[in-house]
Amino acid sequence: MEFRPFWELLEELGIDLPDPSRIKAQENRKPIEPPPPPPSATQSRDRVLQYLGELIEDCTIAGRNAWVPADQTVQVGNYSLPGLVYVGNGLMSLRSYTHVEPCLIRPKLKIDCPHPDYAGKQMHYSPSYQEMKPASRAAYLEWLSQGRRTPKTYIGYVWLFFMG
Repeated sequence: MEFRPFWELLEELGIDLPDPSRIKAQENRKPIEPPPPPPSATQSRDRVLQYLGELIEDCTIAGRNAWVPADQTVQVGNYSLPGLVYVGNGLMSLRSYTHVEPCLIRPKLKIDCPHPDYAGKQMHYSPSYQEMKPASRAAYLEWLSQGRRTPKTYIGYVWLFFMG
């Protein structure tokens, strides 16, 4: 029986061996590192909050639906409103899938600045910014812009702000 080198037998069988220079190159490369451990609940929460903050900022800049934080203001018509309001054009109501959120201030709706309805005579029993008459919107926005401090404000405006 004749002994031959192993690579000759493989060649005879038609099996190609890899180039030895490639094997050396593979031996010198860095090992694959295992994936990092999953983030903790706190890290996940922080990332979500950061994302939401960026999203809110993007929405405010782009003029879409946005919550205006307490430390910011937003311009609606002639009124500069302090934060803690929703401003936009189509925020869905939490109570219904077919209605716009009642507290959503829609900048594109008409405002009758020269004739504000301070007494709320044109208001409905269940207030909604979208359904307000332009004069009522003017009075509501004026109340908001003055820091929501006017003592004799029509209660429907206060209700809309707190209850939406």
